[in-house]
Amino acid sequence: MDEVTRASNILECSDMEVFRKAYRLWFGTYDNEHIEVDYHDYMQLGFMPMYVRWFCRKVQEPPDDGVRRFIRQVAKLLGVSQ
Repeated sequence: MDEVTRASNILECSDMEVFRKAYRLWFGTYDNEHIEVDYHDYMQLGFMPMYVRWFCRKVQEPPDDGVRRFIRQVAKLLGVSQ
């Protein structure tokens, strides 16, 4: 199981949704065309963009103050209250 799949299992969403959340958190915006190209490269070539790698690692880190802040950001992004 790779990092994207682990993150998608933790967040209970699809791998593509992990790319969307990672992109939005990293860049502060949303560009579906860019995300689709990156996702295609990931599926076909195994290339994982830095923003996705960072996001997946953050999702999988054991909780501390920084990770708790990150989880609040993701929850806000998802529209989930904590």
